[in-house]
Amino acid sequence: MSHPEITITVADKIPLDRLRAHARRRGLGIAKARGRTRVNNRGGLQVYDATKNTVIAGVDYDLTIDQAAYFVEKAMRERAM
Repeated sequence: MSHPEITITVADKIPLDRLRAHARRRGLGIAKARGRTRVNNRGGLQVYDATKNTVIAGVDYDLTIDQAAYFVEKAMRERAM
């Protein structure tokens, strides 16, 4: 089963930078895939907890910007509980 490649373009730079800043203020990080795409690198984003050094979502770098934003908000809501 082949998974489609996620593409983060130059036009996505400003929204991605804003999302990264938003996440960083809350102890989270957003990593962009590097190198060529393969089974465990789909070319997208990954959300991680910077304080615990654990991946929250996008283990295979398979998130779009909108999906990453969802998981950042979800992690913040869970921390508030």
